[in-house]
Amino acid sequence: MNPLKNKLFLRIIGIIIFSLILFKLDISKTIDILNQINLKYFIMGLLLFIPHLLIKIYRWEKILNFQGIRIKFKKLISPYVGATGLGIVTPWKVGELTKVSYLRNKNVSLGTASFSVFLDRLLDVCFFFIVGTVGMFFLFSFFKEYLFAISIFLLTIIGTIIFIIYKRHDITKIFLRLLIPTKLKEKMYHTLKELWYEFKKMKGLFIIESLLITALSWLFFYFEVYLFALALNIQLTLWQAIILVSVTSIVNLLPITISGIGTRDATFIFLFTIFGFSSEQAVALSLLILFMWIINALFCMIFWWRKPIKLLNHSS
Repeated sequence: MNPLKNKLFLRIIGIIIFSLILFKLDISKTIDILNQINLKYFIMGLLLFIPHLLIKIYRWEKILNFQGIRIKFKKLISPYVGATGLGIVTPWKVGELTKVSYLRNKNVSLGTASFSVFLDRLLDVCFFFIVGTVGMFFLFSFFKEYLFAISIFLLTIIGTIIFIIYKRHDITKIFLRLLIPTKLKEKMYHTLKELWYEFKKMKGLFIIESLLITALSWLFFYFEVYLFALALNIQLTLWQAIILVSVTSIVNLLPITISGIGTRDATFIFLFTIFGFSSEQAVALSLLILFMWIINALFCMIFWWRKPIKLLNHSS
């Protein structure tokens, strides 16, 4: 099967899941819940996206400073927000990679530029895994039948990371031989070497500081979801909102969805059942969050339309 068709089929899985959920749902109840929305809480929630973004821009500035790249905070706002908008509307948030082009336009080498963008995303993923795992242990009685599988999964990830670190030279050679055209091998090898060099420079204090900044940025987003729940008169606790967002973000890493459609709804229903809420409330909140992402994407794309990043082909 054509790789493009494979990707399209994978994306459709999320739509199929969403369709099955709607088929089993009392749609009229979901609509009633949405019709009773408290606009004050909803607007307050939407506004929290701004400090969430600003703190993430500050984190990117800190990463760049760590690399010796001095760019003022205000100059990072437009490229970061614009790239975030592209990330929202693209699978796996690949639109955020346009930040690499922004740095390349500043004469930053490909490996160095890629490191800052990759680490920026990796910090979010690591944070979700930490919070999501802690949350599942707090809900041990509900997750105990899945705990063995979860533990194996986490140990496999840790083992894979350790294996990659120790066998990085062999893996790089295999990667270059099998996947990269001959004329690009030397350039790619240089880029990967540079990327690894940046990772080796990281110290424990820098990692902890970066994770703390990440936690602060996502705390605003957790409050945003908490306020959306209140807007629909769903009495979630803040801790439940934190678990909800973190576990869903991990699930959404699967390449079977567009903007979390289907996977987010299914995860919400599963967790809402544990929390003692209905499936209709879960889907209503999930739809409100989808609407929030649409608004956020439009807001971010204003920055892209006003000052798009030039996507140029640079040589090393």
